[in-house]
Amino acid sequence: MKKSKKTKVTTPNKCACGSPIETDEFICDECADDLYYGIYRNISSDMKVYTMEGEIDVDDYIEIVIKRGIGPVGKCCICGKNYIRGGNNPKPVNMENGARCCYRCNDEYVLPARIDETLNKCGKI
Repeated sequence: MKKSKKTKVTTPNKCACGSPIETDEFICDECADDLYYGIYRNISSDMKVYTMEGEIDVDDYIEIVIKRGIGPVGKCCICGKNYIRGGNNPKPVNMENGARCCYRCNDEYVLPARIDETLNKCGKI
């Protein structure tokens, strides 16, 4: 997986989640995992991201996302790793008010649970 060009972060030596980072880094490894997973799951085979503004190279898109900020960040209520960009609604896997999950848990657990729930309601299962 190709990493993007680096951009400056507002707080030196701290990621948006508060984790310490190296002086030449802009987000911590745990936040980067969710960032890259969230982006790479939605890119085309030609490594382009399609936005409302049109087609953009994935490295340029990652740089834009980091410049705009990766927050709000928090801990995934399913796996405990960091989520970025506000996370995802984990219902029906976790029904707690205010709970959030990372992109990977959303894809692996939440979306299948929602599909099962919908099919059960429709009598398809």
